[in-house]
Amino acid sequence: MLDWIKKHRILFVIVCVIISVALFGVPFLIHLLFKVNIKAEILQAEWSAGEFLGYYGAVLSFMGTVVLGALALYQNHIIKAEADKKAAILEEQERIENMPKFYMRNLGASGFCGSLRISINNVSNNIAYDVDVYDIKIKAGSKTIWESQDTYASPVINPQKNIELNLKSPASNEKGEVVLYATMSCKDKYYQKHEYLMKMVCRYPNDYSDSYVTEI
Repeated sequence: MLDWIKKHRILFVIVCVIISVALFGVPFLIHLLFKVNIKAEILQAEWSAGEFLGYYGAVLSFMGTVVLGALALYQNHIIKAEADKKAAILEEQERIENMPKFYMRNLGASGFCGSLRISINNVSNNIAYDVDVYDIKIKAGSKTIWESQDTYASPVINPQKNIELNLKSPASNEKGEVVLYATMSCKDKYYQKHEYLMKMVCRYPNDYSDSYVTEI
């Protein structure tokens, strides 16, 4: 509460002034008005100061009820928003915990990037179903130097197990750095689908040490 007051000092002062006027200023004004002798018959009160104060009290009570109701609704909204936020966090944690995770490594090549053999390892404790590896290509910068016409599939990759891919890639004449790209899809134990971008950096003549697997 103190933090809210510090952040909204002007609003707090305005609210305090309005409450003070409503509780003390208006009753005092009513008292003064009933002390004034008004000669115009049309402006003369038909009720007493006590009756008017009673009516004003009823109005204040009604306004207080409305304000408390609005505050209750706002508080319920805040509570629901926090609950939804926590539920979303728990759901995301559950999704991450049950999502298969993979690591890709090179098993050998004939020449630089020729006939690459790739191992895709399931490094999580979650089973992966309906595994498909496709859109396999090797690029030098923005230039595609080879693209596979084949796709690879496996019904399952068990936890801490792997599958091997024997690519039909030709040996490259590039003397610098090229990158192997592939896309993989699979389903987790709840049969929710996941897609991954796989990337392996290949450096001439025989360095295939950097690989990355990122969910997309």
